[in-house]
Amino acid sequence: MAENQLHRNSTAERTERVIRRHIVPVIGVLALARVRNSHNKGWVKDRATHLEPGTLSVIYNGTLVPLFNAAVNDKLIGSTPCVGGRLPEIS
Repeated sequence: MAENQLHRNSTAERTERVIRRHIVPVIGVLALARVRNSHNKGWVKDRATHLEPGTLSVIYNGTLVPLFNAAVNDKLIGSTPCVGGRLPEIS
């Protein structure tokens, strides 16, 4: 692993795949700063029709939330749209 690389290659590939398959088709047409809480809720609703609740939770909490948190930390956006939403219950 290169010294300046944040993640293992396999992690980077998985993250890219998740973004390409599950995030871009629904909210990828929007600029980062244009994504609102309502878009986030719409994303959850849309993905819930395609994914099991556990998988949706992993993608949401493991990819989407960290993506927006990193954007806030880097001062690209003022706040994350990933607040106040509810994920489907995992049975």
